[in-house]
Amino acid sequence: MGTYNIHAGHCPQGKGAYGAVGVLQESVEDRLVKNRIISALRKDGNTVYDCTDDTNCDENTNLDRIVRKCNEHAVDLDISIHLNSGRCDPGGDGSTGGVEVWCYDSGTSKIAQRICNQVSAALKIHNRGVKYSQGLYVLNSTLSPALLVECCFVDDKDDANHWDANACGDAIASAILDRTITGNASKDAVKQIPGKAAYAENRLNYRVHQQSYGWLSVVHDGQVAGITGKSKRLEALKIDLKMPGVKLKASAHIQNIGTVDYGYITRDTVIGTVGKSLRLEAIRLEAEGLPKGMDIYIRYHVQGEGWSGWIRGGEAGTYGLSKRMEALQIKIA
Repeated sequence: MGTYNIHAGHCPQGKGAYGAVGVLQESVEDRLVKNRIISALRKDGNTVYDCTDDTNCDENTNLDRIVRKCNEHAVDLDISIHLNSGRCDPGGDGSTGGVEVWCYDSGTSKIAQRICNQVSAALKIHNRGVKYSQGLYVLNSTLSPALLVECCFVDDKDDANHWDANACGDAIASAILDRTITGNASKDAVKQIPGKAAYAENRLNYRVHQQSYGWLSVVHDGQVAGITGKSKRLEALKIDLKMPGVKLKASAHIQNIGTVDYGYITRDTVIGTVGKSLRLEAIRLEAEGLPKGMDIYIRYHVQGEGWSGWIRGGEAGTYGLSKRMEALQIKIA
């Protein structure tokens, strides 16, 4: 029999560094999948440790706590469960986004490929295959072999139409052992949080224009936009807020220009400059029409200082210090 660490990524839905939100909610569904995998493996006689972090904390703390839990046990495999984002297809286009598995190196590639094959077959979604990265903290900091499963895309209506957390969990567990096993539905399965379903097709999407790289990919709901550790300035930002009745105002402080007020913005508004090699030094966002108790939050990475904490009210960066912003995170909570 084997020994395994299993964890769901991110904080619980609505707390701290929770996962991506779209038609599905990552921090809800990844915990359902995690519970099912653990149930299936334990029923088969394997030893399984649940290393999920269910505290309310920031992203770095969440990752550190998960890895610390994993490294308390010598196991055959660490498995990190996530749902992907980036399809931006809340209405459905008839094509699924699919499943992929990330490995640190080829040591876990056979199991990773089986997971891709079995989840793809079980859910009838696209098989995106095995991918490799040595930059993912869970993969490069755990002591035992590790892999990270992106089960499907939260922001793809086609994936959501095929989604079944129990079937996905059974497929992953079966792929790990290379034979068919099934689990029980968890009695403490995480429920959808009332009111959060309003985010289904109404999320916060944003992207940045970065020195030497140009426009980076769209990210969502608190994810990192930008590149740290390369000393590259943010030059511009675009935001697409899809919440009926909610409007965003923006202003920015730009190198050699000063503060520019953009008023109410749309998805096509360029906050900052492109093609002028000017650093974006600060931004301010104001959300009007949000439900009671909700606000916009920003976290930023600035030259020489690193990451700030989460700032309520939507102001990020510095004024009068000639320092570049290098990355941003924006969320509404």
